[in-house]
Amino acid sequence: MQVVRNHDGAVLPNFFLLGAARSGTTTLARALGQHPQVFVSRIKEPKYLARAELRRPFEGPSDQQTPPVDSHQGYLDLFREVEDEAAIGEASVVYLYCRSAIDEVARLSPAARMIVILRDPIARAFSNYNSLRRPERRLEPCESFLEAVDAEPERLAAWHPRWHYLARSFYHAQLSPWVERFGRERFLFLLYDDLVADPDALVRSCFDFLEVDATRGVDAAARHNASRAETDVPAAVRERLRGLYCEDMARLSVLTGRDLSHWGA
Repeated sequence: MQVVRNHDGAVLPNFFLLGAARSGTTTLARALGQHPQVFVSRIKEPKYLARAELRRPFEGPSDQQTPPVDSHQGYLDLFREVEDEAAIGEASVVYLYCRSAIDEVARLSPAARMIVILRDPIARAFSNYNSLRRPERRLEPCESFLEAVDAEPERLAAWHPRWHYLARSFYHAQLSPWVERFGRERFLFLLYDDLVADPDALVRSCFDFLEVDATRGVDAAARHNASRAETDVPAAVRERLRGLYCEDMARLSVLTGRDLSHWGA
């Protein structure tokens, strides 16, 4: 891959790990960053390129937080430690959901490549809920996931995207404008199922996509950022949400070239 620099010579990212949230992006980012030819910013989720949508006054619990990167120079500083790496990237899962990030990425690095890892949409939404209910956080006020589902229409208008459990699982709707802007050949689509089943093979596919030595071994097996409270999706949740994602999944299957019938959503 070609290293990208701005007019002042500052290194810019040439790939992005776009998401989805709760789909193994932390594990994948850490595995990629172990390769000597790959640089991944030390701060995961800088979120800077989605700032247009994230700076408005949200009303959810702990929504008024200072973003990890809040200036252009701060963003450039993420890549100041690049030495001779060829693939330079960052991982902000909110980019997939925030359409303003498409223009920002296109302006910053128009030839960038995108890695997207996706999970059963209902399992992703349920995991999202669990991550905000775990004891050390306890941010989610709803006692049950289905109660939060009922609250989502109201949350969409005024709460931060992290509370949009169902909406963030409509993957095709989110990916379509990205692919239309950058072209299908710039995307590598992965599944969380593959990360669980054969993490080494999945990471090798990323290295191939990024044009670095795919024979280089890294530790891809360790799972990071997994919620201690995470459990299988209850049957009642599956039943309640049955059919919600059918149309989106059918289109996603065509876009990604992957059979998604095992998701059962």
